[in-house]
Amino acid sequence: MAEISNDVLRLIFDAVPALIWLKDKKGTYLQVNKAYCDTVGLSREAILGKTDYDLYPKDIADQYVNYDRKVLNTGVSEFGIEEHHLKPSGKYGFSLTDKLIYKDDLGNILGTMGFALDITERKFEQEAIIKVNEAFMSFGTDATYNLNAITQAAGNILKAICVLYNRKEGEWLKTQAGWQIPPDLQKEDRGKGHICFDVIEKGGDQPVVIRDLENTEYAKTDPNVKKYNLKTYISYPVKLGEEPVASLCAVYQEDFIPTPFQLNLLQMLGKAASIEEERKQAEDKLKQKMQELEDFFELSVGRELKMKEMGKEVDSLLKELGRKPKYE
Repeated sequence: MAEISNDVLRLIFDAVPALIWLKDKKGTYLQVNKAYCDTVGLSREAILGKTDYDLYPKDIADQYVNYDRKVLNTGVSEFGIEEHHLKPSGKYGFSLTDKLIYKDDLGNILGTMGFALDITERKFEQEAIIKVNEAFMSFGTDATYNLNAITQAAGNILKAICVLYNRKEGEWLKTQAGWQIPPDLQKEDRGKGHICFDVIEKGGDQPVVIRDLENTEYAKTDPNVKKYNLKTYISYPVKLGEEPVASLCAVYQEDFIPTPFQLNLLQMLGKAASIEEERKQAEDKLKQKMQELEDFFELSVGRELKMKEMGKEVDSLLKELGRKPKYE
């Protein structure tokens, strides 16, 4: 059988989406594939002949070398190792790694071979789902508290510098809740010209993404764009029934492209905010009716019929909120 040429092997090696590398017993890189180079942002020439300590920060190099030594010392391959790697952006990613020994024809150990899959996105998605569940599990009967929990979850998931829950009240835009709100943010302002105000007025059922903000009309009309050097805006219009009433928005001081997964979670959080809007409306009605009832008691204790009717209205609203009736 004819041997496969090195060039053909290299083509196959580079076509594999997994990261592949070969090291000698001293930890010197002998070969890497294209996926490896792309993931760490280094050329093949910059990697070959180097060790992990030549290429990576000590904390990263230590974890690689420790597992290499374990495999070399025991002669037993390791599978499913979760490791960090350094991305070209300087941020840490996650890899799921298998490390094997390789031998010569006489059975002598020559070094280690590694295979890894970049699981950064999978890891992020798992953690994001946990954060959303934690936010939902923390909900109580206070709509404002719940809205703050929603904005915090959105901030962590979307990696934003700030998340705001802005509500449209007539011609005004008011910040009702938020995460990492700048201390000097103007929480009430005329809505016209603000991005959130336009998002609320247009409504819709899909997330809104606006990039390159400094080159849009909003650089002139929304004072926060220049004030905070904003580059990207992401939002979901929140409805009360069928009427858009608020915006759950995240902002960035860099160009940011959200993943479909992130946008789906933002939409989910936006819909949760809609439920809180309904809760808040019911709570406001309840407070109003209870105040009316108290006023009525003060004005006319003897008018029992009216009192019973109002008591029933209060009880009905309490039941809608899942609370025990007070006047039955």
